[in-house]
Amino acid sequence: MDSVIQQGRDPEWRLAFEDRLDEAARARVRSAVKNGESVDEPNQASIAAGLARREQRRVLLLGLVLLPVQLGVAVFWVRLFVTGRLPAGFGWFWIAVLLMLIGVVPFVLRRRHQVASRAAAVNDQIARLR
Repeated sequence: MDSVIQQGRDPEWRLAFEDRLDEAARARVRSAVKNGESVDEPNQASIAAGLARREQRRVLLLGLVLLPVQLGVAVFWVRLFVTGRLPAGFGWFWIAVLLMLIGVVPFVLRRRHQVASRAAAVNDQIARLR
């Protein structure tokens, strides 16, 4: 069952996260995963590894599904602006959104994935010690 928890699969992971941990432990696990660190207790390490893997899957979903949809919407509005069918203020807003989606978001997503990978690896090592 620990391997299912370390993979972050529901319902086992969610039950372990909600039933085994109190509010302070949940906050420590979330903080550790957010910072790419390990938790101190081996009992919490498998749950933290599961949370890190869930974060990895969430980032992949954002990068592979939502980002292309957002880019498509931004390109549509920029195209309307360039052809003159959109007011200038609204058009420049969408140009800024498009530049951010192309220039910033991929790097942020990559960084979040790397941090989650690091958290999964270090917490897997601690969970194996248990």
